[in-house]
Amino acid sequence: MEVIHGVTVGSSGSWKTTTVGRVLRTERRRHGLHFRRNPDDKVYSDVLILARDDGELTTVTIDEFTRLKKF
Repeated sequence: MEVIHGVTVGSSGSWKTTTVGRVLRTERRRHGLHFRRNPDDKVYSDVLILARDDGELTTVTIDEFTRLKKF
């Protein structure tokens, strides 16, 4: 699987990058990235856990701008 996604850099920039690997699983993870939210608010992100060719495991957050390519 090839995942093409953006990485936010600083407060005003972003880079486009590609991550390639075998999909091990998908998850929906709860997080608290949003500032000054009610503690009862539940915020989730969809993530892919990938195994790269060298054995490294990496996690990529999926959003509406992420593109997936299957080999």
